[in-house]
Amino acid sequence: MKELKRCKKATAALVLIFMLVDALFLACGLRIYAVCVSIGIVLAAGLQIPCIFRNLGKPSGK
Repeated sequence: MKELKRCKKATAALVLIFMLVDALFLACGLRIYAVCVSIGIVLAAGLQIPCIFRNLGKPSGK
């Protein structure tokens, strides 16, 4: 349980950092870099979907 909370906090922090970097790129007029960062975030999130569905069917075990 403690490890899960730590991972959630780390994930939230990383997403926030990348969103700020993305906003900074947009504010500086570097649209192509902002698009690349955004696509990377979406791809990373999308690639987790099969694992989420696979783990939904498994019992928690503990």
